[in-house]
Amino acid sequence: MFILPMMIAPVVVGLMWRYMYHPTVGTFNRFLDSIGLPRVDWLGDYALTSVIIADIWQWTPFIFILSLAALQSLPRSALEAARIDGATAWQQIIHIKLPLMMPVLIVTALLRLIDAFKVLEVILVMTEGGPGLSTEILALRISRTATEFRELGVAAAMSNYLLILLLLLTVGMFAFNRWQEARAARLNALVEEES
Repeated sequence: MFILPMMIAPVVVGLMWRYMYHPTVGTFNRFLDSIGLPRVDWLGDYALTSVIIADIWQWTPFIFILSLAALQSLPRSALEAARIDGATAWQQIIHIKLPLMMPVLIVTALLRLIDAFKVLEVILVMTEGGPGLSTEILALRISRTATEFRELGVAAAMSNYLLILLLLLTVGMFAFNRWQEARAARLNALVEEES
C-alpha cells in the first residue's frame, strides 16, 4: 500500500489530483466547506503548489524506501560507539547517521531532481501549463515547441540545453557525493580506531 502511488501512471495521478482540486466538487473544497472556510481555486491561484504536492505525493515512497535502506545499512559499531561515548539521540543523528547516509541521500536527491524535469504528463493533465505560464516547465515548453509550433530545430536546441543543465547538475552532485563518501570513510576509520 505504501508504494502504490509510485506504481500509478502519471496521467492517472494528474487526473486524480485534478478532480481532488476541482473548484466545486473537489475533495479539498468540500473539506473547506465542511469547516466553514471559503472555497479555493487550487489550479488557478495555487497551481504550481498544487502540482508540486501531487508530485511529492507520488514520489515520497521512493525517497522513503531508499532512505530506509540507507538507514538499515549503517554499521552497528558506529552507533554503539556513539552510545558508549554518551552521544544523545540527536547527536547520533546529526554526527553519525546523516553523514553515513549522505551518499545515498545525494544519489536519491539527484534521481528526484532529474525526474522533476520530466513531470510532463502530470502537468499536462492538471493544468496544461497554466494559468498563463505558471506551471510550464522546460519539458513542456520543448514538447509544445516541437508539436504545436513545429519548430523542431528550436526544440532540439532546447533539449540539448536541458541535457547540458542536467549533466552539470549530475556532475556537481557526484563531486559532492565523493566528498561526502570520503568524509564518511574518515568517520568510519575514527570509529574503528576507538573500538
